[in-house]
Amino acid sequence: MSSSNRAVSAAASDQVDPALAFNGADYLVAWTDSRTGYRDVYGARVTPGGVVRDSSGIVIATDLSVQWHPSVASEGGQSFVFWQDDRGTYSGSDNIYAARVTPEGTVLDPAGIVVASAPYGQTSPAAVFDGANYLAAWRDAREGYQGPDLYGTRVTPSGSVLEPDGLVF
Repeated sequence: MSSSNRAVSAAASDQVDPALAFNGADYLVAWTDSRTGYRDVYGARVTPGGVVRDSSGIVIATDLSVQWHPSVASEGGQSFVFWQDDRGTYSGSDNIYAARVTPEGTVLDPAGIVVASAPYGQTSPAAVFDGANYLAAWRDAREGYQGPDLYGTRVTPSGSVLEPDGLVF
């Protein structure tokens, strides 16, 4: 950021796993945050000059479960934050969720959008914008524990998941 080493978040407890994307005006930084005693996903907008616009953080994903390992992509306006979440449909397995964040810092999907949900867990999301849609990829163990595969899906800027069962890469 800047040479004065500004903190993006100085909240109590741990803030780890940062991810960021630039929307043409600001960076959206997202991270795993433990300030509530749970692992949640928070974010903040940061100017190119290093000014943190959201000093208390933007709540992106909280629940009585664990939300972690965020990935951020932007289409040049709104941004999409993807994360690993253990409140999934299948007991004991993580799923991939996402939420849209406006350039003003408003989270449009506070409950999250389910991007991937299958047995045995989906973890470690990564995302990019290709000019038309977001592409999210993740490690997926739905075929069992012999080793995770790489799956992905496209998500429209409005939040529609185009391949709800995922695509094997």
